Formats: sequence, C-alpha cells, structure tokens
Amino acid sequence: MKCKICNADAENGLLILGEGFVCSEDCAQISQARHEKYLNELDSEELLDMPDQFETKDFERWCLKCAMNWLRNLSAKDRKFLGKSNPMLLLPGQLALYFKEQILQNLHPAYHSEINHHGHDRLFSRGTYCLRQPVPKAKIIEAAQKADLLTSETTY
Repeated sequence: MKCKICNADAENGLLILGEGFVCSEDCAQISQARHEKYLNELDSEELLDMPDQFETKDFERWCLKCAMNWLRNLSAKDRKFLGKSNPMLLLPGQLALYFKEQILQNLHPAYHSEINHHGHDRLFSRGTYCLRQPVPKAKIIEAAQKADLLTSETTY
C-alpha cells in the first residue's frame, strides 16, 4: 500500500480512520498535525461564510465546520453528559456525519442520491451519498433549520 504522506510502498503501517493508510508513526503524526490544522482553520471561520452553490466537497466541509462550531459552543455540563451518553459525537468527524444525515433528510431528493454498494462494500459504506447538482446556499440553510441544526437567528 502507498502511504498518503510520503508515498512509500509499505506492507505494514497504520490505517487512520477518515484519513487513510500511513507507513509509520512519523507519517501518522504528520497526518494528525495536518488534520488538526484543518480543523482549527474551520473553527476560525464564520459558520455562515459558505459558497453560494454547494458541491459535495463544499457540503462535507460545511458540515464539519458546523460540527466544530457546535462543539465549541457546547457547555461544560452538556459536554460531560454527551461524553457519558454518546462520546463518539464529541469527535468532529462523527458529529459531522450526524449533521450530514439530518440535513440530507430535509433536503429535496432532487438534489442528492444515495450510492448503493454491492458485495463486501455494503458492509462498510453505509450512508454514502452524492449531490446530483449544485445546491443553493438557501436550500442548505433551510434543510439545516428544518433539522434543528440552525435557527433563523444563527449568525455565529
């Protein structure tokens, strides 16, 4: 397999969930540092600073930004409760998956479709989707509001 950091071919290495295969601890640390930098960048942006039209990659990025924003504004009491009841939602990537699911359920089906997997892929690829066409910003906001992820007063 090829390392996603140094492109080295390696038979052994580490598989970093959501990131990919790396050949060594050094490459894993580089991958982690890049990911943390990306999350910090997202967290520093205004939530409603978003494109006028969403492609799939824009939607993925914005849902992760929503997750970072939500976690940043979570009270200590709520964070403690969530840590006991569903600790995976304290991970931005996992929370973003939840947000994507909720928004897609409230977005008109003409804009998205589920990708059906066959064979062994079905075991690992639940909830895979694609946006069929660019989705206007207003439609994403409307779907997020219907899912109770944003309020009409949200400005942060």
